[in-house]
Amino acid sequence: MILLHGFPETWQAWQRYVEPFLAIGWRVAIPDQRGYGQSDKPSGVSSYALDVLADDICALADALDAQEFALVGHDWGGIVAWHVAARDPQRVQRLAILNAPHPASLLGYALSHPFQLARSAYVGFFHLPFLPETMLGANRCALLRASLTRTSKPDAFDPELLEAYCEAWSQPHAVASMLNW
Repeated sequence: MILLHGFPETWQAWQRYVEPFLAIGWRVAIPDQRGYGQSDKPSGVSSYALDVLADDICALADALDAQEFALVGHDWGGIVAWHVAARDPQRVQRLAILNAPHPASLLGYALSHPFQLARSAYVGFFHLPFLPETMLGANRCALLRASLTRTSKPDAFDPELLEAYCEAWSQPHAVASMLNW
């Protein structure tokens, strides 16, 4: 089973789920996806194209000698999971998507539901030059912290996890790489 985190998280988003999956017999991989955490952070948007990100997941499965695998994706990791499953269906045994719409339905749904369109507006903001990276990296990544905690249950993100995320976001080129997605 490969677990794919979303924005702006790292592999640590899944760490509390590993033991339960292991206990029922799964082999589990929880990578930092390209541009996040300790992963490589190549420059340029083309380094984060869906086919490139899907290739990363299939290469990880190959390295683990897993011709077939279950795939769980959250948020932007869910978009990658949808893509891997559509592109390489013979490899994906099971698919679970959390908080990520099917790519074919996203635009139509957003255009017909103003609340969803407003909630997705950040994607346009991320396309601006320099400003998003500067704002998200400011004040020890206060906006990124707020993006996780503002609408979550009070105990959803413990201080140690938020600090680990902040360390990951503070790595050279980390925020720019995350925005390149």
